[in-house]
Amino acid sequence: MDTTGWKIIQIISADSWLACYREGDADVEERLSCWALVNAGDRSFVTGVVLAGGESGISQFALAMPNFKKYRHLRGGE
Repeated sequence: MDTTGWKIIQIISADSWLACYREGDADVEERLSCWALVNAGDRSFVTGVVLAGGESGISQFALAMPNFKKYRHLRGGE
């Protein structure tokens, strides 16, 4: 998904939220670093932001990843 022109309007804490992906035959989960309110031309929406490759990586919009499936909230002591 092309994110050219996406502009972050606001970021919000994403404690206890994960982005779920499909990699080959396995499901992978990564913690969100934040939620972002994004403006993309004529529409606005919220998407999770993950650090690609861990702390040394760059931030990416979870929604724009081709293998993105869903978000999941951790409950209690998960």
